[in-house]
Order: sequence, then C-alpha cells, then structure tokens
Amino acid sequence: LISLFSSSCFRPIIGIIDFHDTEIARWLDRFMRIFEPVVMALIGIAIGVVVVAMYMPIFELASAIQ
Repeated sequence: LISLFSSSCFRPIIGIIDFHDTEIARWLDRFMRIFEPVVMALIGIAIGVVVVAMYMPIFELASAIQ
C-alpha cells in the first residue's frame, strides 16, 4: 500500500491531503479558541442562576419576618 502512494501520480493527491489536513487543524484550533470561553461563560451563568434560585427563598423568608 505504501508503494502505491509513493508513485509519482499520487504526489498531487498527497499534497492536497496534506493541505486539507492542515486547514482542518487550523480551523479546529480557531473554533476551540472561540468555543471554550463561550462554554465557560454559559456554565458560569447557569451556576449563577442556580445560586440565586437557592438564595431567593431565604431572602423571602427574611423579608417576611421583618
């Protein structure tokens, strides 16, 4: 199989494969650099909502006592 791809007629195809492999790796790197902070922000917002939802009844009770 290796000898099949080492022939001269497959060299342009190997070049195309290398090009697309590099482009896909570059695109994934850019996507992950943008996607990670967005996910972290969404997780932070979700945790904030849960914390506020847990403390809201306590504040309501405290205001009802006064």
